[in-house]
Amino acid sequence: MVIAAGGIDSLENVAAARAAGVRHFLLKPYTGETLLKIVDEVLKKPASPATR
Repeated sequence: MVIAAGGIDSLENVAAARAAGVRHFLLKPYTGETLLKIVDEVLKKPASPATR
């Protein structure tokens, strides 16, 4: 599972990140609370066979 952070909000950037395997994209600036929530979601969700 990959988490990416970026400062430019564009559909092209998000689409490129998703194509590269990113499943969560955090837009800057983000809060510590938001980051912890995403990390918690990633750790609780089992990895798919394609990402192991």
